Amino acid sequence: MHEHPDFHRYLGAVRPSSENWFRAIAGVGMWQVYGHGFWAVIDEHGFAGHIGIADFQRGLEPPLPAPEAAWVFAQRCWGRGYATEAIGAMLDWADAYIERTCCMIEPEHAASVRVATKHGYLPHRTVEKDGLLTVFIRDAKAR
Repeated sequence: MHEHPDFHRYLGAVRPSSENWFRAIAGVGMWQVYGHGFWAVIDEHGFAGHIGIADFQRGLEPPLPAPEAAWVFAQRCWGRGYATEAIGAMLDWADAYIERTCCMIEPEHAASVRVATKHGYLPHRTVEKDGLLTVFIRDAKAR
């Protein structure tokens, strides 16, 4: 999934397999350090994508205002509601543990912007990180 050029239209350059593996292992480690991390999304065809809550230590100034929600899906899943459903489930879990989350999306990535706003994310600010990105923020639903 990560090695397909269309997948990286909004995510920067295609990374080599070794870097993708390192990032996957780091994602597992976030569970140990922060108590949150990533889940694999699996469907009848196998791996469909991954979603999660992370602290990527992006070096932004000012830093992001909350842990970062992130999601990516294989191209075969685009436009089929996978992101909406999976992120809804993730946020149901996160709302019990995390007061606020944020996400960063390229303004031109209309599908991800729609998914984020559908789940209550509101535009917060614009940042420069390998291009302009909109930071969205969402408070947890009342418990």
